[in-house]
Amino acid sequence: LNFGLNKEMDRLSTAGTQRNWESTNIVKQYMSDYGLCDAWRSFHPNSREYTFFSHVHHSYSRLDYFLVSSSLLSDISDTEIHPIAVSDHAPISLTLVNKKATPP
Repeated sequence: LNFGLNKEMDRLSTAGTQRNWESTNIVKQYMSDYGLCDAWRSFHPNSREYTFFSHVHHSYSRLDYFLVSSSLLSDISDTEIHPIAVSDHAPISLTLVNKKATPP
């Protein structure tokens, strides 16, 4: 996506606000219709971390998401946003739990 899903939590700007909330509403409706959730936000409901920094707009945004079926949340042990290194976007990761694995 090239926009945030939560205008209070997914953007920090000194040069104005995001203008494409219509796109956000369309994606949120799609998520609702298909039972999808933002995995990172589910694990970090009150955190403000960002996956993109715009030098031009002097803003930070969380633009990268794992949208997963709500029924799969119990199969996820964590999600992370990693430091920006090579790209202008931060890598994100999602760790799945292997419930069928047997301990050694």
